[in-house]
Amino acid sequence: MALTRGAGAKPMTAVLQIAVTGAGSSGAETRVVGKPASLSIGAYEIARGTLPLPEGFRASQATITVLDRPDGRQLGMRVLYVK
Repeated sequence: MALTRGAGAKPMTAVLQIAVTGAGSSGAETRVVGKPASLSIGAYEIARGTLPLPEGFRASQATITVLDRPDGRQLGMRVLYVK
């Protein structure tokens, strides 16, 4: 995930949260939420990571949210649909 801010912006601390929604092995809709990852964003930041999913899980959507702190104010969000 590439995160950008205005050129010359002072670095700010933030938290990246990812949640994946899809069908579990039983076919029921399931949501898997990863641990919040702290980061510092200057003009740009490249965030990398993985989220282990349960056996037989079929993802349909990933939601990536940037917050000012854990359970804090939302600074940005993207929804990615998985096919």
